[in-house]
Amino acid sequence: MEKVFSGKSRQWFASCHRWPDCKGTLPLDVYGNVTTVEELQPDPDVICPECGKAMIRRDGRFGPFYGCQDYPNCKGITNVEKRIGFTCPKCRQGELTERTSRYGKPFYGCNRYPDCDFAMWSQPLAQPCPNCGGPLKAPRRNARNPMGECAACGHKTPVDAEAPKAVATEYVPRREPAGA
Repeated sequence: MEKVFSGKSRQWFASCHRWPDCKGTLPLDVYGNVTTVEELQPDPDVICPECGKAMIRRDGRFGPFYGCQDYPNCKGITNVEKRIGFTCPKCRQGELTERTSRYGKPFYGCNRYPDCDFAMWSQPLAQPCPNCGGPLKAPRRNARNPMGECAACGHKTPVDAEAPKAVATEYVPRREPAGA
């Protein structure tokens, strides 16, 4: 087996040394080691929205996701969101998630896109706005009087120069509660 880089999916995979005559391929884990299909165990807590079977966690071009264990017969997928703990200041219904632009730059936007198009490029501070509870934009570096500006109401609040940033946590939207 050899490591081969796919230009189409932009991922490494293990392939037979006689490739392309031999079509046998195996996926690689996060450390670059060859895994077998048996090692990819389905997560019983995540249920496929199309067929109801358990799903398997996979890593793709746009980040981690859960795919149906019955692939290619069932093409059900569920994306893993990286939520930062703030509700959307524009629509007040969605959650702010860490996303990646088509050029690879991280940004923070509403998970209800395209219904809500709120986005901010800077990572918000962990401290919410004291006026409305919205996310605070970080002050510019080396500012004499560092002020965090609210992305929702525009209220400026004095903050520490080295204030902690909001940390993203993974969230699976269609995860069934354990024992339910």
